[in-house]
Amino acid sequence: MNFFLEEMLILRLIYCFSSRRYITTGMIVANLKNTIMMNTQELISTVSKLSPDQLFQFAEWFEEFMADQWDKKIENDIVSGRLDTLGEYADSEFIAGRTKPL
Repeated sequence: MNFFLEEMLILRLIYCFSSRRYITTGMIVANLKNTIMMNTQELISTVSKLSPDQLFQFAEWFEEFMADQWDKKIENDIVSGRLDTLGEYADSEFIAGRTKPL
């Protein structure tokens, strides 16, 4: 996980389980220097101390967060042309009749 994602995860954890209210991205940026940062080990320790309800809330948020990150990566790969070769291969397999309906 890169540093930016770790920062966002930590800040979101702080929001989710202490203030219980959403903060805007602008507030995150404005308060970034004033935020106590955790390393990965401290984050793991914090998550392991969550109550079952808090852990469930965190897991729901984290699953959505990771899905959004995946979507952004795929979108960036498409825009940059990284998937063009695979797309061309898939098209040629379809045209040749070597595909199966889902």
